[in-house]
Amino acid sequence: MGFPHWLPVEAVSRAVEAEFGRGCAAHQQGRLGEAETAYRRVLAQLPGHAGALRNLGVLARQIGHAGPALELFDAALGWSPVDAALHG
Repeated sequence: MGFPHWLPVEAVSRAVEAEFGRGCAAHQQGRLGEAETAYRRVLAQLPGHAGALRNLGVLARQIGHAGPALELFDAALGWSPVDAALHG
């Protein structure tokens, strides 16, 4: 999901947030592969997207990958240390 280099930052930001929303919807509906793909697309464009890192960590934990889940949660905390969802 690369974005053309000529797109304004605002357009890229909207596209990234739309992709994150698609990932969240897929995740909530149990379509974990689709959710993972969406979260990884977000992170390819915005590596510090704490929501995508956090949700990818939740997904990893759901499928039994505790180690990667903790790494993703730690990365999310590094980008958003005040995110209450990461402290629960």
